[in-house]
Amino acid sequence: MSDLAEELQHIPGVGDTDEEPTVDHDPTNGRWLEKEFVTALETWGYLTARNEHIFGLETDVVARRNPPRNKPEDFIVAECKDWHTTLVGRQAVASISHRALLSHAMPVLVVACGVTTPAWYLAQLLDVRIITIDDLTKESLPPLTEHRPPRGTFRTRREPR
Repeated sequence: MSDLAEELQHIPGVGDTDEEPTVDHDPTNGRWLEKEFVTALETWGYLTARNEHIFGLETDVVARRNPPRNKPEDFIVAECKDWHTTLVGRQAVASISHRALLSHAMPVLVVACGVTTPAWYLAQLLDVRIITIDDLTKESLPPLTEHRPPRGTFRTRREPR
């Protein structure tokens, strides 16, 4: 019986782990991803603001290209989801799409982990750009894609029908 008691003492407590964290920041603080996206946008030639209210709803990032090029991506409304254990669902896609529509901007959803399949299909229908952490180091804002990132697929612009 004492062997069992000794073994129980060596069981780690809740939250204890021998594994190294897979992220280099606090995943409970969503502001990190917002800052990273703002930095990328500013590198790509945008003026940015964080945590602005659009029609009463707090929006993580709003941006305007400086100078404008008369293209759809001149104005951006973005929501950042720094979720590392849960895929982002349809609600986030619909929410950012509606805010962007009301503000005549391009909707962008920045995700740390990924999106569900229904969310991906809805994003395609509503022309919501889904950007991953890896996309933030690219030379420019990634185009709309027909392939689900980041599975190593080629980036292709979805042409209007």
